[in-house]
Amino acid sequence: MTEKEQGYENNLKLHQTELRARLNINLNTDMPEQIKIMKTILWVNFLVIALALQFLKSNPLEDIIEISMFSSSLLGSVFAIITILCAFLRNKYSKGGVWLEIDVMKRYDESDTPTITALEHINNVLIRAIKFNNEAITSTAKLLTQSNWLSLFSIAIMLFFAIYKSFFS
Repeated sequence: MTEKEQGYENNLKLHQTELRARLNINLNTDMPEQIKIMKTILWVNFLVIALALQFLKSNPLEDIIEISMFSSSLLGSVFAIITILCAFLRNKYSKGGVWLEIDVMKRYDESDTPTITALEHINNVLIRAIKFNNEAITSTAKLLTQSNWLSLFSIAIMLFFAIYKSFFS
């Protein structure tokens, strides 16, 4: 192996180390954190729905303003829950990197520089896995943002409803 090939192999190994670190961050930090956030948003919205239904038991709705505020708050929470469930489904799939099969490894031996060929293949697979996971993280983040706004809308409308009910009833 020439000195140039040795240097290229070392660079590929360094690149692979960085790619593995990025993939580990995606799989072990970013995606689990998003799931924690999703669970929190679900609990908040279920709590809003439960409080609204409990409030409805003791205080019947009397006019169109109350009905519209109450129903828009409930719908906001329901849509937030549906959005979170879609985010759960989107976050369900991830790629973990390299699964080398024996046939693939045999092809490396046929090359003049099998280590370099293997490292190039592994790095390409890692790059594809990182891109796939980044797309999943990004689309999940967009759904989380939508559900956050829906949740805030639902809570705000519920507060306005409670204030309206206390002052105008």
